[in-house]
This record gives sequence, structure tokens and C-alpha cells, in this order.
Amino acid sequence: MLIAVLRTRGLIRQGENLEGQLRSSEERLEYALVASNDGFWDWTLGRTELYFSPRFEQLMGRERGTMRETAASFLLRVHSHDRRATSERLRAHLRRGEPFDLEFRVRVESGAFRWFRTRGRAMLGPEGKPERMAGSLTDITERKQAESQIFEEKERAQVTLASIADAVITVDMSGSIEFMNPVAERLTGWDDSRARGNMLSSVFVVRDENTGMEIADPVERALRERCIVKSEGNVVLCRRDEAPVAIDYSVAPIRSRAASTVGAVLVFHDMSRERQYAARLSHLASHDPLTGLLNRREFERRLNMTLATEQSQPFNHAVLYLDLDQFKLVNDTCGHAAGDELLRQVTALFRPLLREGDTLARLGGDEFGVLLEHCPSEPAVRIAETMRSALAGFRFVWKTRSFNGSVSVGLVNVADEGQTLAGVLSAADAACYMAKEKGRNRVQVYSPDSSEMAARHGEMEWVDRIQRALAENRFCLFAQPVCETRGERTARPYTELLLRLRDETNELIQPGEFIPAAERYNLMPAIDRWVITTAFAIIAQHAEAHREDLGTIAVNLSGASICEDNFLDFVRDQFSRFSIPHASICFEITETNAVTSLSKAKDFIVALRALGCRFALDDFGVGLSSFAYLKHLPVDFVKIDGSFVVDMMQNPVNRAMVQAIHDIGQILGKKTIAESVESVAILDALEAIGVDYAQGFAVAPPRIFGQLRRASSQPRAVAA
Repeated sequence: MLIAVLRTRGLIRQGENLEGQLRSSEERLEYALVASNDGFWDWTLGRTELYFSPRFEQLMGRERGTMRETAASFLLRVHSHDRRATSERLRAHLRRGEPFDLEFRVRVESGAFRWFRTRGRAMLGPEGKPERMAGSLTDITERKQAESQIFEEKERAQVTLASIADAVITVDMSGSIEFMNPVAERLTGWDDSRARGNMLSSVFVVRDENTGMEIADPVERALRERCIVKSEGNVVLCRRDEAPVAIDYSVAPIRSRAASTVGAVLVFHDMSRERQYAARLSHLASHDPLTGLLNRREFERRLNMTLATEQSQPFNHAVLYLDLDQFKLVNDTCGHAAGDELLRQVTALFRPLLREGDTLARLGGDEFGVLLEHCPSEPAVRIAETMRSALAGFRFVWKTRSFNGSVSVGLVNVADEGQTLAGVLSAADAACYMAKEKGRNRVQVYSPDSSEMAARHGEMEWVDRIQRALAENRFCLFAQPVCETRGERTARPYTELLLRLRDETNELIQPGEFIPAAERYNLMPAIDRWVITTAFAIIAQHAEAHREDLGTIAVNLSGASICEDNFLDFVRDQFSRFSIPHASICFEITETNAVTSLSKAKDFIVALRALGCRFALDDFGVGLSSFAYLKHLPVDFVKIDGSFVVDMMQNPVNRAMVQAIHDIGQILGKKTIAESVESVAILDALEAIGVDYAQGFAVAPPRIFGQLRRASSQPRAVAA
């Protein structure tokens, strides 16, 4: 009995140990299940219900111990798109032992579908058939969402790379190609599938376009130095079975999240069209689009370069400045299309007459320039005469009309050191102008000792001075009154504005020194606009400050201004801008300008007289057809030119001219004004003739405009 009791106790202790070990094992299993975060299921195939672990129920959104499902009912929870694949995979495992491991979507208790991964294994019975199956379930929804996001981003990147205009190639750290977009395929001539795995150096071969030398692999440098590498200069890509193509490229390293370099991306762009555009723009920048000749800018650049490179050694060049004589006539009578065709034909005529290496350019309008390098004076004159003679024998035919050709040529021999571009062109232009003044259709060689050339040069120098004076506002206005010749001579029809220029030292310059240059180089419209704007501003300021006006003010206008299409609108705008009464302004137009542009002068006068302005015909009598034109111009005053008045006391012919002009003016109903009245004797003689008004130092000297009324309330007669 004692032995039996001891053995029983031993068995009890052994059972307790086994039970403790079982509990420990169950606890470890429970801990493992909790730590794995997976749910477990168990299915005895002969039974309908499945066993689900608490974590499985939690993943399904159910309370612990509340989930009752059969294999068939659980299958209904699976997403309809995944259900068939799940059933087939389960049957394949049970019948053929294929692995049961799949991902599917399952509807949880909230009604939403979540992604899970399930893995299971069947256990076979004594007969070798499956009797029981168990497995795990893992929630992979977040991973699936991340994969979906990555896929979408990759898809967007692939679509972007496929649609952009740049070629893209990615490589790994060894330089092996991983990806090429369609543009890269087209430019290199390699398919992506064939290029993958090849070294980039076998697909992307670039050379310097100018030297033909192969350029070192830019990707290798970018990976080695971990920097962005860009192409320099003109680069061409050598393609498979095709001609090289001009490109620009850039290589950048690809870095991982850990900032380590994992590869590189090469981006390159077809520059063929851009190079063509650049070449075309370069050509247009240096050539005249109408004739195909060099333009003025390129001609000056070449001439300047020639002058600069020859400073240190003796040289002898020549420059020709050619101006067509009949171009304006062709343009005015046949239109600009005819003028353009004339320029093209003249270009074709001139080209064969020059030596190889000579430069022919169109400088603008109907002006051409020729640079004869290393050409002494005599051969230069022969070439110039050949060009002049060729055009003299040329007839230009346009439709039913034909025109004789001729050209005026100015020639400058560039043989002295220190000559500048501006100096040479100025001399050539001056010589060409002299050729025109001497009758056209001739060659004029520039001579620095010629008085005519000196005068012409003086005019050209005035151009810059006038432009700077306008920019620096160094013009100023003086005013000189006109008064009656009869009685006390106090009444006056108006006060004339006189233009002066202050030079760089503030000295006054008379208009006779700069007006000829301004007229020659079409600067008078700018000067006239300055005069009108300035005069109107002073009139308006004086009226506001002194509560009185300055009476009628006479403003001189040039023929060039009257001929401008928008000048009339400008004058109207100034009246509105400064609120100047139209009746307070009298415009003076010189007879020669009015006769030259009779129709435009008449239209201008009629338009402003209709608003209340008055007009005077200035310098009357110096033209050849003065009296014939006078009746066609609706002016209020006729100003007798001072050349007849100043010595009328000594010259009976001039006195007779003054008398005749006054008599014709009276017949036409116009008041007469004598200019340059320098003595009381002349003033008395004018009164005796009957001239209505007088202007000059015998009446009143000019004063700064705006101070006239304050300086003298009345005009006074003074001795010259």
C-alpha cells in the first residue's frame, strides 16, 4: 500500500508538471499569436463551422467569441472579383497539394473591404486524404494602398516621360541602362527593350560638333563627382544608321532616401530646329531680307574690323556710298512693289562688277555701301565708275512704264591711320551728297581740303549736337513783336517766336548755323514739336500766373513737319492739352516749303484756319513762282523777305519788289509785313509804300519769350 501511495503521488506530480508545461506552451503560443498580429483559423473538413482566433475576429471587426462562419458563408465575404480565384486556389491545395497563399479582399463588419493575406496547410488522415486545414490571416490593407500609390506615381511618371519632348535615359551605378523613353529611342535609334542592360557608352555617343572629338561619358563623371553635368558648346549625338543630330544634355545623380547614389538620369534635347532658327536669326541680323545683301550693321562691323586690324601697318582701302537717283520716282509712280523689284535688279547688276572679297551692302532705303579692301585710289575710282556706268545704261521696266537708271557715288580713300568708322561713313555720305548736288549720276571723291566738303561735314556734326540739345532741353525761345507802320506804331497783329540753341558752354547759337543741318537730316519735325509744346506751356503758365494772355503768338513750321501725316493731329492735341485758344496762334510757313508741298500745306492751313488759327507766308519773294502760288494759299499775312527790305533805301529794284509784293497782297486781301526793318528811315519808307506791319530792331529787339510783356508794355522804334 505504501508503495502504491508513493507511486500515485509520483504520477500526480508528473501530471501536474505536464499540465504546467502545457499551460506554459499555451501561453507562449498565445503570446506568439498576439505578437504576430495575425488571426488564425482552423477547419475540420468534416464539419461545417470554422474556428477563428480572437485576433481573427478582431480583424473582421467582431467581438470575441461572436463569429460563427462556415466555409461557404465566409467565401461570400470575399470580394466578387477575388472569389473565384480563392475557390480555385483552395481546391488546388486540397486536391493536388499546391501551396495555399493568396491575397484577397474581405468585407469586414463595417461593410468596407480590406485587403488580407491568408496562408494555410491541410493535414492528411490515415488514408492520405485531407481531414483538417489551418492557417493565418494578415491585414495588408496599408501595404496594398502604398503599392497602389506607388504604382499610380510610377504610371504617372511613365506617362510623363513618354509624353515629354525631352529624351530620358536612366542608368544604374555601373552605367547600365534601366529605362529609355520613346524620345530617347527615336533620337538614339535603340529600342528600350534592346537597350536595357547595355552600357550607356554603347548607346549614347556624343562628339564636339566643331572638332569632331568624342566627348567623355558624362554619366560616368556625374556618378564619380556626384554632381550635375551639362553639355558645353555645340554637341552632336551619333545615332545608329542615321546622321548625327545636334543636342543639349544634362546628367544628374539619382539618390536614395539614405542619400546614397543609386544611379543617374540623362536628359537630352534635339537642338536641330533651334540651331536652324539661330542660324536664320544670325543671317537676318546681318543681312537685308529684300536683297540678300549685308545690312548696315554688318557693313559697319566689317568696316570697323578692317580699320582696327590695319592700324599697325600701312593700308589702302576705299569705301563707296551709292544713292539711287530715280528710286523715289519709281516708288511714287508705281508703288513699293516696283521699288522693291528695282532694288533686287540693281543688286544683281552690282554684284558681278566687284572683286572677290569686296563687300556689298544695302545701307537702307535706296542706299548701298561697298568696302574695297586693299584697293588704292585709282582702281577704286574705276570700280565706282564701272558701277555708275552700268546703272546709267540700265532701264527698269515695270508693267507699261520704264525708267532710266542712275546713281550718285561718294568715294572715300581710307589711307590714313587713326580714321574712325564714323569719320569714314560721314565722309562717304558727304561725298555722295555733293555728287547729287552737282547734277547726280556721277562719282565724287572725298577731299578733306574741299570747302564744300568742310561745309557738308559741319552739317553732319550738327546732327549729333541737335539731338543732344533736344535730349538735354537746351533749345530756348525768344520773341519779337510785329507792329503797325502807321501812327504811333503801337498796334501789333502778333509776336513771332524765334528759336535759339544754347551750346555746351551756354552760349547762344543763331538758327542759321544749325537749321540747314536739321532740314537736311529731317530733324525739323522734332524741333517743331519741341517749339509747339514749349510755347503752349509758357502761354498757359503766363495766363494762369498773370491773369492775362500774351496776345497772338506766331510759331514757325517747317515743310517737313507739314508733310508728316500725324503732325496735324499732334497740333490739335497740344491745343486741347494746354487749353490754348486757337485764335491766339498764328503759324508761319516759309514760301519755299509751302510751294514744295502745296497740296499738304493748303490742307494743313485750311484745317487749322477752320478752328480759328491764322497763318503767315514767311520769306515771301525768294521763290521763282511766288505770285503764281500766292493766290492758292489761304494765308492771312504775307511777310516780305528781309533781303528786299534791308537795303531798299539804296537799291531801287528791291524797293520796287517791296512795292509789288505789297500791291499784290492788297489785291488778294492779305496784310503785308516787312522783315528786317533795321532803321527808322526804312520804317518811314514802308509807311509811305503802305506796308501794313514791320518787324526788326527798329521796332523791337527779340527778348526771352515770357518776359516780353513784363520787360516792355509797348513796342518801341529804335535805331539799328
